[in-house]
Amino acid sequence: MDAPLLPARREGPHASFRAVFDALPDTVLVIAEDGTVSLANRAAETMFGYARHDLVGQDHRLILPDAFRNGLEQHIAALRIS
Repeated sequence: MDAPLLPARREGPHASFRAVFDALPDTVLVIAEDGTVSLANRAAETMFGYARHDLVGQDHRLILPDAFRNGLEQHIAALRIS
């Protein structure tokens, strides 16, 4: 008998999401409305030099150089208005 095309889901849908999220080659941070990092993928750990558990729950400005902080804050404010 042939092996199944997909492995049995033992960890549930969140494990599948996490596997895809971590496999992304690009850095992805999910920022909550209050500015804290909610999710970070493996590429983010590599790019910023922080372990995921050190990023999640921290203010997103932790990883931004000072020169970029004001521009990002303006961009986020504009997104909230629209």
